Amino acid sequence: MGLLDLLFKRGKNKLRNEFAAPLPTSLPAPLGLRIGASVEFDLLPIRMHQDSFRFALPIADQPMIVAAQGRFELDEGVRIHRFYSEESTMLQLLTRGSGELANVEEITLYVPYECFYPDGEAQWSRWSGLNGRIGAPEFRLTDGTTYTRIWFDNEPGWVRPVRYTETVHDEPDPRSASRRIVQEAMLYGRHITDSERAEYLLVTREETDGEASVSLMVGIDLDRSAMKIL
Repeated sequence: MGLLDLLFKRGKNKLRNEFAAPLPTSLPAPLGLRIGASVEFDLLPIRMHQDSFRFALPIADQPMIVAAQGRFELDEGVRIHRFYSEESTMLQLLTRGSGELANVEEITLYVPYECFYPDGEAQWSRWSGLNGRIGAPEFRLTDGTTYTRIWFDNEPGWVRPVRYTETVHDEPDPRSASRRIVQEAMLYGRHITDSERAEYLLVTREETDGEASVSLMVGIDLDRSAMKIL
């Protein structure tokens, strides 16, 4: 068998296998998280230092209902899964591997803090242009709270934000219509005084359907034991 015959045979077998494989009927559900799930949080350690956080605690005894699910992939088999409530609270899981063998390595709960809608090239340049606010070594909120850059923390000066495209579903069927959100983001953080906790600030330029904005979300790490998923 010649080289071309071998390549064509392999190509045909690949196509045959792809068409024969059943399409997935549900989105990935790490830890059982999925659209429609109810998530209860035990945030007592955070409530003890509530005044020190910019993180707005969920109302006690009010679970988060997952209304949408997003996902994107990074290098080396790392996947980011995001679960959103109607109020835009975001529960983020970082997993490594695939399928049932995927390991959950990080769990972070984010809540919206502020949103900006820059108008014109000059305003956008101050946010996401060269030496803009997204990617600076520090990020300061309007109340003076300062966060230091976590990603590329050893790099001097401004660094280019991380760019990725998140696919978001509002229905549990992966074949349903989805939204693609192009994002340029940088992660910042600060240590909470008199606490072993850290607080994160995720600053993101988001663009979808021709509309763009800048979102600020504050977040905290969670242990699995701090969540009850129903």
